[in-house]
Amino acid sequence: MAGKTESTEKSTKANTNSEIFFYPDDESRETPGDSLRLMLGAFKHSSQAFLAVNKDTSFKAVNQALFNTLGYSRQELRLLNERKDLKAIISAIIAEYENSRPGKKKNKLKIAGKNGEDLMLKYVVKRSSDGRYYYIFVDDISEQEQAEIKLRKSEERYRLIADNAFDLITLIDSRTHCYRYLSPSHQRMLGYSPEELIGKNCFEHMHPYDRIRVSKKLEEGLNAGYGRAQYRSAKKDGSYIWLEAIGRIIWNQHGEEEILLVTRDISDRKKAEEALKSSEERYRYIVDSAADGITVVDCDSYRPKYINPTLEKMLGYSSKEYRYVNLFDRVHPEDRERIFKAVKEGEKTGENSGEFRYRKKDGNYIWLDNNGKVIYRDGQAEWLCISRDISDRKQAEEDLRYSEERYRIIADSSFLMISIFCPDSMQYIYWNSTVYKMLGLTAEDILGRDLFYWIHPEDHARACSAFQEVLENGEGSCECRHQRKDGSYIWIEAQGKLIRNPAGKLEVLFFSRDVSELREARDKLQCQLEEQQELINNLNELFYIYGPDFRLRFVNRKTIESLGYSREEMIGKSIFDFVPAEDLELVKARVLEREHWGEVKTYEHRVLCRDGRELLVRVKGSSIIKDGSVKGVQILAEDITEQRRIEKEMLRLAQLQTVGEMAAGIGHEVRNPMTTIKGFLQLMSQDTELSKYQAYFDTMLEELDRANSIISEFLSLAKNKMVNLHNLNLNDIITQLYPLLLADAMISDKYILLELGEIPNLLLDDKEMRQLIINLVRNGLEAMETGQTLEISTRLEADEVILSIKDQGKGIEKSHWEKLGTPFFTTKDDGTGLGLAICYSIARRHNASIRVDSSSLGTTFEVCFEVDMLEGILKFQF
Repeated sequence: MAGKTESTEKSTKANTNSEIFFYPDDESRETPGDSLRLMLGAFKHSSQAFLAVNKDTSFKAVNQALFNTLGYSRQELRLLNERKDLKAIISAIIAEYENSRPGKKKNKLKIAGKNGEDLMLKYVVKRSSDGRYYYIFVDDISEQEQAEIKLRKSEERYRLIADNAFDLITLIDSRTHCYRYLSPSHQRMLGYSPEELIGKNCFEHMHPYDRIRVSKKLEEGLNAGYGRAQYRSAKKDGSYIWLEAIGRIIWNQHGEEEILLVTRDISDRKKAEEALKSSEERYRYIVDSAADGITVVDCDSYRPKYINPTLEKMLGYSSKEYRYVNLFDRVHPEDRERIFKAVKEGEKTGENSGEFRYRKKDGNYIWLDNNGKVIYRDGQAEWLCISRDISDRKQAEEDLRYSEERYRIIADSSFLMISIFCPDSMQYIYWNSTVYKMLGLTAEDILGRDLFYWIHPEDHARACSAFQEVLENGEGSCECRHQRKDGSYIWIEAQGKLIRNPAGKLEVLFFSRDVSELREARDKLQCQLEEQQELINNLNELFYIYGPDFRLRFVNRKTIESLGYSREEMIGKSIFDFVPAEDLELVKARVLEREHWGEVKTYEHRVLCRDGRELLVRVKGSSIIKDGSVKGVQILAEDITEQRRIEKEMLRLAQLQTVGEMAAGIGHEVRNPMTTIKGFLQLMSQDTELSKYQAYFDTMLEELDRANSIISEFLSLAKNKMVNLHNLNLNDIITQLYPLLLADAMISDKYILLELGEIPNLLLDDKEMRQLIINLVRNGLEAMETGQTLEISTRLEADEVILSIKDQGKGIEKSHWEKLGTPFFTTKDDGTGLGLAICYSIARRHNASIRVDSSSLGTTFEVCFEVDMLEGILKFQF
């Protein structure tokens, strides 16, 4: 053991000059323990500075890295062990370690190096496992500290710039698109404080219409590392402003990717751009719509940069083709030199004008009147040329020079009377030879005469008014009678036009023609048209004409009277507007059939009246063909509404007659055996031995009574049933029945209202009238719900006494209306279908009619009695 200890001590001394420096031990010092030797071995060659001290803060061992960090030699570092200030630092470090929680303690320490520079050291303290030593691991962080100080100063400087910048400066998380930093200028520009926006998504206040576009821009910027976008952002007050953001990808101190945005308010610029765009569009529209040709020409190459649509149409070139045309190459050879000189002079003066011939794309030449002005755009000179096609004017000038005499010959040879009148002198200054031929007037007759001298006295005022119209409006016309030399009159049509002669004086040019025969033919035609119009209007059928667009062009008087519309309400309307929805497909099919085949067979459909009624018409039409094409269709329609109603009524009456004849023939024959059966059933029901079947007997007797009741009703349909007519008032019969009817109504919690007007007496069968009223009232009560009211009223209307019974039920389906009054037709679950048929039979025997009107609000039955019938019968009897 002793040998081992000695060997260890030698080894320790041998390491005095190695990377680990040991302080020598004497009797007063303790020897290093195994834990210290282990740490020394681990940090022998480490780049991290290592220091071991014992409990009294004396250095026990250091490694080479500590020498390098502090800049001291080993001998100098040995002497530092005696410095009290250094011991105080070590004591403070150990005390801090002992007072903190167990484990490592990291801290910083500022100490002066050998050369006097301040060193910033970061240290970690650890206690040895045997508790004898404190290990201090030291890192020199002076350069890092200086860099952090510089970075903080830089950040403070840039933050100061950002916080005081006029533009908006923003940092956004590249993944979540949420704000991480916002400059204070946000509150000034948008009204939001930075605290209100931090952590929120940058798209939250963006205009909805801009989000998708800006989102794409953002993705492109993330890929490229930078980007730019314009968008609208909501201010705190709800309004929007236009912003332009320039973004760049940066990385923060943690290595995280962020988006740096510098944003500027461009609302004023946007307004200016919009105003400029609107102005450019407005002037572009003016240029594109101008009647003159407009060209912008390069002053160097004389090639056009722009031509408007008018010039394209004028020359036949498209804008793309015209860009490669040298303008002088298209000028007529005879005009080219003159125009080239004018252009060169214009480049000096800034403008020029001229007339020349220019070749179109098709090779023909046109005359152009051109005005040019030099303009500058982006520092480059350009010609702005306004061109007008004056070919017609030039041709007119040319023709005028060579054809004045020719036109004079034409005027003299014309069938029209041509004359020129001077308003100042009120005399004719020219008239052609036709005046002599047509009127027989010579120059002596015309000269010195007033304009209206030869006009018929009755037409004088009209002619004066027409002449005044010419003087005021420049032109006018008039038809009047003009006297001939022989004293007779002819009708002339004169057209006057105000002109100005070469001297600038106003003259009136008259063109007159003889319209006597034309007026006679026109009067005859007008008379024929009036006769035809009157004939059409007096037709007893509906007559109307519609065009290819199916809109009415003409309707006759019968159509207006039948439908109730005014002529203005119908003309111009589609024929389909007057057809009910149920018949619309039928009418369209027939109309298209007529359009393809020219004619169509007669068909029937309903027509809507202005008051809501529907007429049934039988229609026949034919196409109006002119120049081989259909110009319209004329329709002749017969109103067969009443005819169909009478046919249906006759059919129903025929059914009633058949049923009545059957009732008269077999009614009594059926009732006799039933009476025998009923008698035997009554006898059997009184037999005590059969008392157990009493319930069956009662049921059979009830059913026989019901069958007998039906037969009684059936017999009432007989045509030859006798009626006992008396001079009665319908109101009296209703008043007598009222208590009975009211009782029936009150049983089912319903009400009856009487509205009886003043009516004359009628020849009535009292019993049949009672049955009629009871049947109709009970039908109405059965159709109503609890609490509703049935109204019974009478009135005198024209030559009819009308009994009206109106309920508040759900109404009768329209498809059932035609079957009303038909025997055995019923909508009730327990009905026989004879009650309403009996009512129709009673009405027929009283020469009355029944009208029905039904809707979802209720049904009204009106029984109409003719007043004249009573007077006729009374005269016949008395």
